[in-house]
Amino acid sequence: MTWLKDLKSGDSVFLVTSSRYGSNRLVQVEKVGRKWVTLAGNLGRADINQELRNESAIIDQSFGSPDAIYRNQEAFEARVKARKLRKAVYEAVVVHGSLPDTKIMEIAKLIGIDTNQNGEQ
Repeated sequence: MTWLKDLKSGDSVFLVTSSRYGSNRLVQVEKVGRKWVTLAGNLGRADINQELRNESAIIDQSFGSPDAIYRNQEAFEARVKARKLRKAVYEAVVVHGSLPDTKIMEIAKLIGIDTNQNGEQ
C-alpha cells in the first residue's frame, strides 16, 4: 500500500515541477477516487495504484515531462540529499578512486556484496 491511498480531499502534498517556469510548492488534493488522486488548480492527477519510486508519485499530464508529488517537502529534501550523497560516493569510488581498499570493503559489506568472491561475479 502506498501513501497515496491514505490521502483525503484537502490534504497537502509537495509538487515538484519539471518545467523551468514552475516552482516546487505545496498543493492541495482536490479529490481522491478509486483510481486517481486529483490535485487542485488543474495541476494533474496521480494513479493511486502506481508503484512509487523514491517515495514520489508521477503526475499524469497530457503533454510535456511529468511532474511528481511527494508526501511532504521533507520527503523531497531527503531525496535530494540522497542523490547528492550518491553522486559524492560515486565520484570518490569510481572517478577519483580516492578511497582506500579497506573503505571499499566496508562499503561492499554495508550494501550486501559478498567480499569473499575473489573478484569473480
